[in-house]
Amino acid sequence: MEVLGLRLLVTATLLVLTGAIIDQRMIIAPGKTFEISLTSEIANLSSSCKCKMRCNALPSCSSWSFVYTNEFNTNTTECRISDQGPEDLNLNVHANSIYGYKLSSLNSDIGVITGPDGLLYIKPPLQYPLQEMRDHCDKIPGFRLLILKTPLQFKFAKEFLATVAHGGLLDLVKTGSNALRWGDGTFMPTQHYSYIRSIGRSSDYLFQFRMIDADEFLIDYVAIEGTRSFICQGSENLLW
Repeated sequence: MEVLGLRLLVTATLLVLTGAIIDQRMIIAPGKTFEISLTSEIANLSSSCKCKMRCNALPSCSSWSFVYTNEFNTNTTECRISDQGPEDLNLNVHANSIYGYKLSSLNSDIGVITGPDGLLYIKPPLQYPLQEMRDHCDKIPGFRLLILKTPLQFKFAKEFLATVAHGGLLDLVKTGSNALRWGDGTFMPTQHYSYIRSIGRSSDYLFQFRMIDADEFLIDYVAIEGTRSFICQGSENLLW
């Protein structure tokens, strides 16, 4: 019987080594751009589609932005090309613009994985405290620190994600009323507590992947935060 985690790990390795199409897809973020000083090329193109195609044709291009430089004149446009990905760029809000980046530009030990839930998963080669993990994932348009909501996601996390990020933190905290709250503000249903070995006693405790031998539990509390590995979770809804 095929093991889900092994199959996905092999798939991820092949995608990274072969530069397969999953790594060439792009995520877009309407209303954002980057400074001209961070461009490697500025092209006079008339549409965001042409700007995207220009980036796709350049191996050195990691990000692009199609910008209306004059909000009162829709004929004044430019296509900004950058060799830096979203983790290295400081994006600015600009109503008349669209930003996009190649998934291949993301720094990840496992490449870019599409999970069985249709979401994207990366593992940055970094270790941070919880808030810095959140900040890092949030800086990448379309991504956030990992949260789990469905039995399918818990299964995927146990069979694959926890094996590559053992001891890594999830975006889950304990409130003063002893409820468990995910980073998006929703609460973990009590029926999902069966995935947790122990929730501890303190509201300061955080939660990590727990994978020890054949342990049936996926999550355990952490009394001391420290710096840990982590998984960022992205939405395919922004793929273009």
